[in-house]
Amino acid sequence: MYPMSIPKAAPTDCPTYEVLHRVSDKWTVLVGMQLAAGPHRFGELAKGVQGISKKMLSQTLRSLERDGLVTRSAYRPCQ
Repeated sequence: MYPMSIPKAAPTDCPTYEVLHRVSDKWTVLVGMQLAAGPHRFGELAKGVQGISKKMLSQTLRSLERDGLVTRSAYRPCQ
């Protein structure tokens, strides 16, 4: 019988670790699932992601934008 080797945790400077750290947040995954279908307005995302506060949605979107995973467009309000 061969001894089992336990894989070592990835060092924090590993690119894979960085990607997993960025996208493994609960809200990031849920917002990403909504955005996979196409562009959404902020209010649509807030309704589509159950339980997320507006503050957390805003923080999540800013983080995704900072990391280059989403882009934001501003539109005039509908009248």
